[in-house]
Amino acid sequence: MFSLVSRLEGILFPFNWPLPDLPLEIWFEIFEFAIFVPQPDSPSPPTAFASKPFTRNVTGTNTPSTSIRTKLSLILVCQAWRQVALRILYRQVVVRSPARANSILNVLLQSSVGVSSGHGQWTRHIEVYTHARGSNSIEYLKTLFRIFQCCPRLHKLTGIWNHRLPLEFMVGLSKLYGPTLLGLSWGEKEDRASSEPDNTITSLRFFASFQSLTLLDLRFFKGSSVTSYMPEHPRTFTLPYVRDLIISTTPSSIIAATCLHLPALRHLSLRAGPAPGVADAVIVEFLNKHGPSLQEVDLTSPALDSEPDPDSSDVRRTAPHIQPHLFLESNRCPNLTTFIYPITSPRLTEFIHPNMRRIGLRGIHGLFPDKSPQTRDQLTDINLDRFPNLEVVKTIGFLVDSNSDPLNREVFIWWTERFEKQGIDLLDGEGVLWAYDDEPPPPKEGGLEPVKTPAEVNQKL
Repeated sequence: MFSLVSRLEGILFPFNWPLPDLPLEIWFEIFEFAIFVPQPDSPSPPTAFASKPFTRNVTGTNTPSTSIRTKLSLILVCQAWRQVALRILYRQVVVRSPARANSILNVLLQSSVGVSSGHGQWTRHIEVYTHARGSNSIEYLKTLFRIFQCCPRLHKLTGIWNHRLPLEFMVGLSKLYGPTLLGLSWGEKEDRASSEPDNTITSLRFFASFQSLTLLDLRFFKGSSVTSYMPEHPRTFTLPYVRDLIISTTPSSIIAATCLHLPALRHLSLRAGPAPGVADAVIVEFLNKHGPSLQEVDLTSPALDSEPDPDSSDVRRTAPHIQPHLFLESNRCPNLTTFIYPITSPRLTEFIHPNMRRIGLRGIHGLFPDKSPQTRDQLTDINLDRFPNLEVVKTIGFLVDSNSDPLNREVFIWWTERFEKQGIDLLDGEGVLWAYDDEPPPPKEGGLEPVKTPAEVNQKL
């Protein structure tokens, strides 16, 4: 009878066993793995050259919505898990409407009763959106500022503003986070209710007040008029620690970045939209100022802002691209070691870059030379004659293991061997160097012998 009851409990409660007695630090690492989202909360964005693991989980890769559900489930398990999971839950706070802002503020205030700082002490990233009704009210901005005051250790702030912001709000924001903020992503939309829809009070002086920034994202920056960007002294607006810069090909974004003095700039991500962007002369002017300090440049595939995967969009095949040769010619970026650009870009021109070490190609979906002439031409243009010190070529986002066509592996190995003759490693999106086995695996005991090729059969005869 006891055995029958035990078996029945095993069927009804298959996971009814005591949890291992692990330190909270180990549980924290396990939770981090369970809620991992490819877009991290850290102020430094992941480089496109980082290896992209192929998920073998049946549920697929985490999304922000599935991640937040996992966080909420972890909190409800037990008191010990709640203690660890709370700091993960409040590490990133997303404010999408005035109602949600009020709820977040109430929770932060209640948690700080009798404590120096409540749940806000764990917040490292705040995202603010103003698409909901009532987001243009002064009460919403007051609530946002009180939320900011409850989060003294914030590292990154993301704001998409659809309406003009009062000067007092921006001054208070720069005083609150100016000395400590590490990452700032600032976007603005056209204010149709304003008589001057393209002008806002946001200026370069506002960005220059955040002197600890290491990441600056100006993809959706509108700003004031272009003439107001031009300071009397070229180093009036200096951000001494910015290493990562994300901009777009819109005039306001790239011209504003040109007027900033960024002595520590090393990584540039230039986003192209579906519509024609600035002229090549504007990009050249930007490179004349910041090009000598750049070590990594990432040119994304042209796509809509709402496109989740720009490298797979249909727009990229017909939309105008950023010319890759602008970054290679006339010694504009002499210290450039990593260069990433779409496979649909115009072919490289005859320029030699002696310091290039790594090249990444975006948007590859097949490597058959006959079926993909554009991919074939781009790969054949990469050689030691143009890049004498090139070490690695990587197919960004193209994973051999995840491709359904079994011949893709054979074709990828063929390209790998072709580059290997030049001393260059060809890696897929996972960072794997594919090659054939030198010897076939031995047959299993009692199993079938490996099939012999016709040449091996004739040799024995």
